[in-house]
Amino acid sequence: MNNYTSNKIKAPRLSRCQRGSVLVESVFAIIFLLVMLFGIIQYSVILSTLNTLQQISREGARFYCVHFGDNTTNNNSLADQDETITYMQQVAKGSFLTNNDISASTVTIAPVTYNNNTTLAVDSPMSVSITYDMSKRTFFGTFVPGIKKGTNDVTRTTVTLIEH
Repeated sequence: MNNYTSNKIKAPRLSRCQRGSVLVESVFAIIFLLVMLFGIIQYSVILSTLNTLQQISREGARFYCVHFGDNTTNNNSLADQDETITYMQQVAKGSFLTNNDISASTVTIAPVTYNNNTTLAVDSPMSVSITYDMSKRTFFGTFVPGIKKGTNDVTRTTVTLIEH
């Protein structure tokens, strides 16, 4: 027969007021962690939006440069802004953007001043800019630094050289 006695270690009991303080501290910690979590999620949404806008701007600039000087099937003229916007809308179909977000009022195709020349021609720089209201993508509203009430327009621009 084994005659050993086990020494049970007893956890100290918390008094009633100590149990309440643990609950309050836990609530504060959980609130802090939830705010941090939602902040990380909001930052990710904003960063994803900016990256998507930049990519669509790049695609629009590439399309315009590649098709500059091509005859179009519609009117046998140079590639124009409407065709570029239509292409940008097709590129954006898999994202959160709608056709209203990419329209003639939000996309600007313009020459860049270079050697005192401001015309769109071969071997001249051009820019494609897209403007988007970031308040559509924020769920914290004015709590996010840099976000104000009303519209929060961000612009992403791609500058490239027209080559042929």
